[in-house]
Amino acid sequence: MLHNLLHVPSITKNLISVSKFARDNYVFFEFHPNFWLVKSQANNEVLLYGNVGRDGHYEFTHLKLQSPASCLVSRSSSFEPSSYPSPVIYTLCKSAQFNWHLRLGHPNPHCMQTILDLCNIRFTNKNDIFCSVCCMGKAHCLHYPLSTTQYTTPLELIYSDLWGPAPVVSSNQFKYYILFIDAATRFTWIYLLKNKYDALNIFK
Repeated sequence: MLHNLLHVPSITKNLISVSKFARDNYVFFEFHPNFWLVKSQANNEVLLYGNVGRDGHYEFTHLKLQSPASCLVSRSSSFEPSSYPSPVIYTLCKSAQFNWHLRLGHPNPHCMQTILDLCNIRFTNKNDIFCSVCCMGKAHCLHYPLSTTQYTTPLELIYSDLWGPAPVVSSNQFKYYILFIDAATRFTWIYLLKNKYDALNIFK
């Protein structure tokens, strides 16, 4: 994660400030003659690593053509230094957990843990994620007060509802139905629909 990036259209390479990257992500760099490592300041765990390019620059070579999921895991099959074991399991920090919660469509913790386990990414429920969107989506509204209004004239008020698609299509290929209920007489009209867009014509 990087903040306050500078865009230089004429530059030929994307350069990263080591000190800023380390400060923004609470990590530190470890440079070797043929490879480099990014480690967590909290537990010295390896989070990223890369190779030295032909021009002598330390590069994120393993992040160029991979998906966001593999970028987070940051494991390169082409990088296997004999002096350092390849990490397999990685622990997500709280901010990374929240990012994946958003990317995966706001799943519950159990579903999210199942998905990340398949990628060998350690997920812990100890870091509680507060998502305001989930809170609003799961909030229960107070029920409406009971109505004392009486309808005595037919067609004074009509209730309507459109239902579908049906899990099983009827023999005549109907997948929807729309109904109208008269509030005074409780008389009900039901129309079967093959397509949802037919509801407007039925309503008219």
